[in-house]
Amino acid sequence: MDFIVDNLNKHPELIPDVAGDVYDNFIRDSIDDTTYEQVLSAFHNCYENKLPVRMVAIVDNKCAGSVSLIENDLSCRNYSPWLAAINVREQYRNNGIGEELVNRIKEAARVLGYKELFLRTEHASDYYRKLGWEYLESCDDEFGDKPDVFKISLKPTLDLTTMIMIRDPEKNKVVVMDRVKSWKGLSFPGGHLEDGESLCECAIREAKEETGLTVTDLKPCGIIHWIHKDNHNRYLAFLFKTDNFSGSLKSETDEGKIFWMDIEELKKAPSTNGFDQYLPVFLGDEFRELYIPWDDDDPWGNNSKSKFTVDSTARLPSDEMDRSGSDNNKIDTKPKPTIDVAAALFIKDKKVLATQRGYGNYKGWWEFPGGKIEAGEKAEDALVREISEELDAQVNVKTLFDSSEYEYEEFHVRLKCFLCQTPHKDFRFKEHMSAKWLDKQDVHSVKWLGADLPVLEKLILKDIL
Repeated sequence: MDFIVDNLNKHPELIPDVAGDVYDNFIRDSIDDTTYEQVLSAFHNCYENKLPVRMVAIVDNKCAGSVSLIENDLSCRNYSPWLAAINVREQYRNNGIGEELVNRIKEAARVLGYKELFLRTEHASDYYRKLGWEYLESCDDEFGDKPDVFKISLKPTLDLTTMIMIRDPEKNKVVVMDRVKSWKGLSFPGGHLEDGESLCECAIREAKEETGLTVTDLKPCGIIHWIHKDNHNRYLAFLFKTDNFSGSLKSETDEGKIFWMDIEELKKAPSTNGFDQYLPVFLGDEFRELYIPWDDDDPWGNNSKSKFTVDSTARLPSDEMDRSGSDNNKIDTKPKPTIDVAAALFIKDKKVLATQRGYGNYKGWWEFPGGKIEAGEKAEDALVREISEELDAQVNVKTLFDSSEYEYEEFHVRLKCFLCQTPHKDFRFKEHMSAKWLDKQDVHSVKWLGADLPVLEKLILKDIL
């Protein structure tokens, strides 16, 4: 079954259906006196960059299920945030929609800077245990229920898979799948590594299950390394190839059609899943890593600077590179420069001052005011200088509140954040596009730089905001 999962605020026409499902499944028969109209009103207030976030699964332009990310779903506990009100309509169940809704809410929580996610359930504890959630406790709520409480870490994930090119050298053809589920489009056989399985065993098993062929003499030829630009999740595909096989080729499975295809035709075939990027890894003679940064708007990294790495040399795909993998464009890999930065935390009425960058690669992103610590300069002295230059203000640097480190695409940042005071009531922003005083409810309404997010989270946890 084909379905998509998207933010509910992008599909306002489905809000009445989602609100109705939540009311019918979670409220109508409980002692909660919330009305459908109140639920409907609440669901008209949902966001992408702050809580609450609500996702909807859509099949043929109809609501198939939904889930929410909210601040609290159990008033007797202070955990936050919560996955809440997950529901899949009965006719759409057993198609992976529920698991995908859970995954999308986890991603939304990661993007907002949270490190853990919580949920409550009265009837589905075994299901969430299978998905890797950790049981915390059972407790009584205000409605007389005793739900089980689970949590899951939102640290970056690592998926391990294999992919294999099975070649008939006499006919210069390879086994190709035209996938109709995940990885839609032309691809080679492969799949996820199972518990207790080696990489070679995984490739051999997947080849047998998907094609019907028994393969031997596998040769490792490279790795495809996808990394998400925002949450840093990694997906690694270990690549193998072989000319040795036996058995009869299947014509089709539930994954899609399977057939032999001439290699030269395959090079020219249109690609919808990034296959044209990693085909050269299979066809080359050297072991390569293809490193591909991606995000939700560009799931195959087609618009990013993907890199071929062979030993200590990184190769950038260019117009001159043909699909055989040859190119003349080499650059030396060098360690990223480390930049030490000092930032000021101005707190007023449980609000923190946030400034919007007006220059550079991260123009438009938000940060705490401050700047680079020069060589031989103390962090406190750098902060006094930077605030004078950026805000035309004097600053009294009090105490170091928190430190963080973050790996950007171009450099590594070590950030020190100090609680500060100033005699000035107003600032003159000389280098920023904008500035705001943000409280706990509003801090996620803007797009923060990665190094600042852990500090922001600590401000909230310490009840400073």
